[in-house]
Amino acid sequence: MNQKLKTFIIVAVALFLIGGFFYYLTEMDKKIEILNIKNQEPFIKIISPSKGELLDIGKEYEITWESDNIDTVSFFLVKEGESDVADIIKEDIQADAGKYLWTIPEENHDISLGGQFRIMIFKNDDFMPFAYSDWFEISKSLMTIKIPLIVDNPNESEIEEAKRSGRIVGCQDVIFYLEKEIPYTSMPLTAVYKELFSLDKFVLIDGRKYINPIYDHIKDGIAGGSLEFDKVIIENGIAHVYLLGNYVTIGTCEPPRTEGVLKFAATQFDSVNDVEIYLNDQKMIFIHGGRGF
Repeated sequence: MNQKLKTFIIVAVALFLIGGFFYYLTEMDKKIEILNIKNQEPFIKIISPSKGELLDIGKEYEITWESDNIDTVSFFLVKEGESDVADIIKEDIQADAGKYLWTIPEENHDISLGGQFRIMIFKNDDFMPFAYSDWFEISKSLMTIKIPLIVDNPNESEIEEAKRSGRIVGCQDVIFYLEKEIPYTSMPLTAVYKELFSLDKFVLIDGRKYINPIYDHIKDGIAGGSLEFDKVIIENGIAHVYLLGNYVTIGTCEPPRTEGVLKFAATQFDSVNDVEIYLNDQKMIFIHGGRGF
């Protein structure tokens, strides 16, 4: 082999090796660049609630997640079959917080609670959903409340039993508690008053009639009043019941009946020792047998 050919081969091999090395470096740079781009992509994953988890209305739960390259997130609750409606859980949460305490609302005007749900996630200021959690269940748990009514024409044994148990008011009227199941609420006393103000004048149970004296004082009642329940606040064992509108007495037995159901609604709870009733922020005094307050 002559010297020129030998030199040419050596140079060619060297150039091939050098070129291959630079090609390798170029390809590695591309892969590293692609990897870096992937590592910079925004990412979020909800850890809890987990798939199939059962949550209860009115209780507090921790939403937890993992995220990367996201500044803020907003969470919305969506129901299976109702994806066009979403309820705000929380907006503009710092993504690196990794958790948020969420109390499932007892009342929701946009979504009917109970069924399969998931969390829809928006990142930063985007206008389109970025990710979703797995499906979980919110149970529409029930609780029983007791609504005080007046027994219509009680017999002697019912009257005597009511005297012994302290459930007698006014003109030998007997207090009876109507039990009703409602969706769980952390404010059962408020629920009792709302039910009391929504019931008809007469309630039939197993053929027996019970009277709701509140009915005559709400809209279209015979007393011509417009009595409304506003709120109830329990402080130091006293239930402060606030009513709105006007109240007109009807005869002798009606005032103690109305006062009785309003008070027995609250005293059934162990946390209540006494009840004060207010009408338009003025303390009410029920005049038995007269008009006014």
